[in-house]
Amino acid sequence: MTRTLITHADIVTLDATGAILRDSEVAVDGERIVAVGRAPAGFLPDETLDATNHVLMPGFVNAHTHASMT
Repeated sequence: MTRTLITHADIVTLDATGAILRDSEVAVDGERIVAVGRAPAGFLPDETLDATNHVLMPGFVNAHTHASMT
């Protein structure tokens, strides 16, 4: 299972406060996000991605579709 650490990202959380975490990290273990903000102590990534000048945000789903038009 690959462990990935994304560093130096601006993260749009979409929480109730509308917080944007600046220069933050996302730790991923396999297919699971295990931390947002800072990686847990002792998290040793197999791969580190530098997201300087990039924005991370949740995936969006277009739930409004027209089946006959697809």
